Amino acid sequence: MKINAVLIGDEIFVNTKTQYLYYEGITVIDDYYGKYGWWIPSPNSLRLEEALTAEENKLEKEWCYISSVIDVSGRIKDVYWAKESGWRVTLHQSTPVRLLYDHSDTSELAFTIETLSVRKDLDNVGKGKWSIERIEEILGHFKANNKFKRWCTLPELVEELKKRDCKPLPFNP
Repeated sequence: MKINAVLIGDEIFVNTKTQYLYYEGITVIDDYYGKYGWWIPSPNSLRLEEALTAEENKLEKEWCYISSVIDVSGRIKDVYWAKESGWRVTLHQSTPVRLLYDHSDTSELAFTIETLSVRKDLDNVGKGKWSIERIEEILGHFKANNKFKRWCTLPELVEELKKRDCKPLPFNP
């Protein structure tokens, strides 16, 4: 249930490894990514729902999940990639998340998400269908064990890390 994150500037980059909210930092994305809710590094710009439903573009229906990013605004962005066409799309979660973190040990950041987590039903990616998964049970476990010291938003966490002169974890692609 732990999250290992790579802190780069004012963004924390995470990659979803399992459905149990285990994250491991793996990548660096340029500043353009953090400034826009929707980001497609392609000359053929389409929003995700448009790309998924645009039959005239004959895009394949199978989208491969790549990773998730939590940006400085506290929003989760999920990246998908279509193999045949080379399309890469990012779904921007509109609601900022709040985080729990253990500030007693800054050598290994540990925090989880207090929100309704937008989980993608991978069987339905390409059909425009999405599933919602609640994580109150996970949060209840953390609270019951007093693992985390206090609530914070992502910008607050970034400020705490800066105060403690925390260094980014090594880049590990």
